[in-house]
Amino acid sequence: MKWQGVISLICAGLLAGCVTVGAENYGAEENPERAAEYNTRLGVGYMQQGRRDLALAKLEKALEQESDYAPAHSAIAVLYESMGEIALAREHYSEALDIEPDNPDAQNNYGTFLCRHGEYRKAEEYFRKAARNPRYATPEWAWTNAGICVAKIPDLASAELYYRQALDRNPRFTDALLKMAELSYQQKKYLPARGFLQRYAEYGQMTAEALYTGYLIETALHDKAAAMRYAARLRRDYPAAPQTQQLREGVR
Repeated sequence: MKWQGVISLICAGLLAGCVTVGAENYGAEENPERAAEYNTRLGVGYMQQGRRDLALAKLEKALEQESDYAPAHSAIAVLYESMGEIALAREHYSEALDIEPDNPDAQNNYGTFLCRHGEYRKAEEYFRKAARNPRYATPEWAWTNAGICVAKIPDLASAELYYRQALDRNPRFTDALLKMAELSYQQKKYLPARGFLQRYAEYGQMTAEALYTGYLIETALHDKAAAMRYAARLRRDYPAAPQTQQLREGVR
């Protein structure tokens, strides 16, 4: 999961959504938890703007006001990780889960952190917990994250099972459709790969990753015209993308 996705999950967990500016010590004396919530929303808003210093100040203020406010721990963990402070990030991800062990967003966020740092099997456990959590409104995210993570081991059989569970939950979930297209290509199942990519194209934006996957699939199927259409669109829409460079170098 990318940073924006993690930040969006934190926003979704806050009662009033995320804002960008506001009062300094909102309701701190009367209601510390409400003040912490407010400053957390401010901090996340600043994170979305890339203003890390202001974000850190607001999130630290939130934790001063209410040290057991789990969303503030989750948010500051994301911020610390983006700053390269991995030990501090791990500490706050863990603290968020200690406070709310059944919070599916916290479970998914911690799994994402673990996967980014190579702890694939441990990450898989947290993604599975999140996906099976009845409080989680979008388990397809966690199932897909589990698939992406175990594919890095590589454990492609488990990855396929997780992507299919995501699609059982939401047949239009574009992240899982694209991953199934890529996985099917890796398994030399080129016609199913084409089918998954066609379904992806119905519901999602054709990213550089998707266009390059289409080029590879059609090349494997010996449909030169279709492959060239994908290649031309990739060069036109994403001239600076890594996939475009791979295309130039003939890397598969």
